[in-house]
Amino acid sequence: MKFQIKHILKTVMVVIVLVQFTESYGQEKFSSYFFSANFFQIKEEDNLGMVFKGAQLKGGFIYDIPAGENLIIYQNNIGIGLMFSRSMLSAQINFKPIDFLYGFNLSSKGSKFYLGPTLKAEYNLQFYPFLKGGQPFWFTNYSLGIGGNIEFNFNDQLFRIHLSSSLIGFVSRPQFDRDPYWMDFSILGIVKQAHQKFKFFTPGDLISTSFQLEYFPDLEDHAVSISYNLEYFGTNYKPKVAFIDQCIEVKLSL
Repeated sequence: MKFQIKHILKTVMVVIVLVQFTESYGQEKFSSYFFSANFFQIKEEDNLGMVFKGAQLKGGFIYDIPAGENLIIYQNNIGIGLMFSRSMLSAQINFKPIDFLYGFNLSSKGSKFYLGPTLKAEYNLQFYPFLKGGQPFWFTNYSLGIGGNIEFNFNDQLFRIHLSSSLIGFVSRPQFDRDPYWMDFSILGIVKQAHQKFKFFTPGDLISTSFQLEYFPDLEDHAVSISYNLEYFGTNYKPKVAFIDQCIEVKLSL
């Protein structure tokens, strides 16, 4: 199924406009920066099935925007890391310009609970200089899903749990039949490749899910938080890929 870049750009523009609108409409907005140290693993079927493990530094920005009784959470991030397998070096770039949740207020006494649709746009790019002629590998993910945000007190300590999972969308992956002796390594060429041959997916084709447990050291002042994050991405069609990312994240509110 052909998926034009212009449709993707329209989606990005709609989300940006929506965020700007809700920013002015919201009763009060909260913005934060976050930084994380990640440990991740990637297994590419088309890369001899080798498992690469490595570390990544990541940073981003988060908006929490009340919309009446509901809650909008918008965030983005970028990360750069190095991976190794059998003493071979590779590099990884993660860029998520959109991670969006519109949570409907389902709160009960003693806790805050928001549940609703999510929208995500994510790019993961890997370079393996010693394999496949150094060709780049990627998985680009544009998806709609469901997510939830739960905030509660436990032993006079404040915690927050965030869950999300993609349900349907479009994904771009390298093809088995690509030319192993030619590749455009220019920035424009790599960007073009990351947007080619999109495939529509359903839950049976792809799993993309994330979990976050966030802890606030100060019950009254939410300026600083520490969290554990776990993210998994995997396809059930060829060429298969499996990606798991764990990190400790520090968030600083403005």
